[in-house]
Amino acid sequence: MGMQLGGKRGVTADPNVVPLIDILLVLLVIFMIIPHHQTGLDARLPQPSTDGIVEPKPEGVMLFRCKVTAR
Repeated sequence: MGMQLGGKRGVTADPNVVPLIDILLVLLVIFMIIPHHQTGLDARLPQPSTDGIVEPKPEGVMLFRCKVTAR
């Protein structure tokens, strides 16, 4: 970490970012390589039926009657 004393702005500290950049590059390489080495599970997906198109059942209509009484 570099540090300067005096001058117009007083005491200033310059953080050393080289180790941070090194760590970020290593993490970048790791996360770029990991997805290529992973193998997923074999999934059996449902297949469409060969019977043809099934028509949906008609929906019924329900009527509700509510009686509201005031107290």
